[in-house]
Amino acid sequence: MVLRLTKYKLEQIRKKLPPSIQFLKDEYPQTTYNISEAWDLEPLPDGYVPDYIGVFYGDDARGSHICLSFGELLPLKLTPPPDKDVVKVSIDDEWAYIQIKDKVLLDRLGGVVLPDLFLDTQKLLDLSLAHLDLE
Repeated sequence: MVLRLTKYKLEQIRKKLPPSIQFLKDEYPQTTYNISEAWDLEPLPDGYVPDYIGVFYGDDARGSHICLSFGELLPLKLTPPPDKDVVKVSIDDEWAYIQIKDKVLLDRLGGVVLPDLFLDTQKLLDLSLAHLDLE
C-alpha cells in the first residue's frame, strides 16, 4: 500500500527540504515528511538524557520496534518491519535520526547520553515471548 500525503505535508516537504531529499517522497512519503518535521530543529545538546527513545523500521511504521522509557526496555515488537530500508529514531517525541538505505538524512543526536540499560535475560525472554502465539 502506497501512502498518499496530504497537501499540507507535501507543502511542508517542498518548503523545508532541499530537492536532493524532496524526491524521496515518491518512494518514502512518510519518512520524507518526518524529515521535514525535524529539519529546522537544533541538535540535541551535550549531556542530554532522553526520557523516551523509540526505534522505528519502515517508512510507515505504526509503532516503535524498540522502545526505552526512562531507561527501561519496553516490550519488543517482533513483527517483521514493512521494509528494511528505513530506520528512524525518535527522542522525547521528536525525530532525531533518520536513515534510508545507507544514507543518513537527519542526525540531531548531538550529545545525547544513552541510558544505562541493564537487561535481565529472563525479562528480555519474557518480553519477547509475550508477543508470540505459541498455541
